[in-house]
Amino acid sequence: MKIFIVGGSSGIGLSLAKRYASLGNRVAICGTNEEKLKKIKESNNNIEVYKVDVRNKEELKSAIDDFSKGNLDLIINSAGIYTNNRTAKLTDKEAYAMIDINLTGVLNTFEVISSIAGLLDYPKASVYARTKMTIIGVCETYRAFFRDYNINISIIIPGYIATDKLKSLSEEDVSKKPTVLSEEEATNITIKAIE
Repeated sequence: MKIFIVGGSSGIGLSLAKRYASLGNRVAICGTNEEKLKKIKESNNNIEVYKVDVRNKEELKSAIDDFSKGNLDLIINSAGIYTNNRTAKLTDKEAYAMIDINLTGVLNTFEVISSIAGLLDYPKASVYARTKMTIIGVCETYRAFFRDYNINISIIIPGYIATDKLKSLSEEDVSKKPTVLSEEEATNITIKAIE
């Protein structure tokens, strides 16, 4: 299969890219951090990398077109940002960045990895949770529309995953989070759900 993963430079996106590539699939990822992308390319020569800002639809389309050459089996969006600031401390810049990347970025892709925060009333991360709730709604609409065209839209809501970001936000102690999955467990579940 040919698989393009938006936001594949860290966390579950990178874990999925590595797993799909190890299974013999042709895989490409995109992200904005040039240093991360360079390291990924150096250590995973079977994963193609593109420097793309998910908010830029033309840039994203160009990368996907370059990789797919008109033949793409699966696109997964796992791009997203979160800041540990609570709503009272959240700056306008941080809030708009979350909305822009978490929501606008998803509008440019179909296969979405969302977040458990979209299902919960999570007052300590209200902007983040609301962007994820909106993603779920948008995907439900896309699913209904594209069903007749044999295009499947899936929403994956894996819950807490022990990514470097979660560990950093939790001061390296994720034990206070309910049901934390390892990246490998989340990858296995996600791949099974997509299949």
